[in-house]
Amino acid sequence: MGLFNLFKKKEKSIVEQIKVEEKPVEYSSDKGVFSVMDIYNITGVGMVIVGKVVSGSITKTMTSIVNGKQISIKTMEAHHKQIEQANAGESVGIAIQGEGVSQIVKGITLEFK
Repeated sequence: MGLFNLFKKKEKSIVEQIKVEEKPVEYSSDKGVFSVMDIYNITGVGMVIVGKVVSGSITKTMTSIVNGKQISIKTMEAHHKQIEQANAGESVGIAIQGEGVSQIVKGITLEFK
């Protein structure tokens, strides 16, 4: 049996004790969900939000509502190239316009339709 086995504890780790059930967040397939990581105000372009597409895909024709005010996409860029569409997992910069531009802050998640 050995001396080591006498002192060996069979306790569960903290993670196993807590055992939190995580439910995956479900988003509609016809929508694009975007997580804002940073915000820039560029002269001649306007407000540019930088972040990652969490799920779905985002195209230049989509709009979103922020605190009851609408924003729309002017242009999208990835790796210094203009793009028409961004898919889940891609990091992109999006130039936006509309009444809700002033409502955007770092860390929010936007749902584009």
